[in-house]
Amino acid sequence: MKNEDLVIGLIVMLAAFLFIAVGYDIGKRESKSEMTELKTELEQAKAQIKLLEENQVIVYYADSWGGSYD
Repeated sequence: MKNEDLVIGLIVMLAAFLFIAVGYDIGKRESKSEMTELKTELEQAKAQIKLLEENQVIVYYADSWGGSYD
């Protein structure tokens, strides 16, 4: 009976270790996927900012008030 309990305990500990290891691996993969996605979004945002900077136009409106500035 004592040997059976020891074997069952070892199996339970091994199963727990495997579940933890698999969970850690899945979390690590999701983190890499999220980081890749965020890097892509950052690159797109930088490209959009560059495009807007290159195409910006400053518009000056003439003063049509016609009064004096005294």
